[in-house]
Amino acid sequence: MSSKNSVRISNIQSVYSEGQIKEFAKRFGSVKSFRYVKGAKNEAFITYSSHADAESAVNAPSGKRRFASSTLEFEWDK
Repeated sequence: MSSKNSVRISNIQSVYSEGQIKEFAKRFGSVKSFRYVKGAKNEAFITYSSHADAESAVNAPSGKRRFASSTLEFEWDK
């Protein structure tokens, strides 16, 4: 079961590294844990240190979620 601080990132292009995605996620707040799953879905699972940080990521406007040539999708991890 995920916590109220857990977020899933999708729409990650396969050319980006785990480190690049983690650094991008940090712009919304302090990251407590991070897991990048490369493959068919290319998604990352982040637990932020606070609910406010997680909420900042999920509610960020698309311009703030723009990473290189794509817009990353942030949603609550279920």
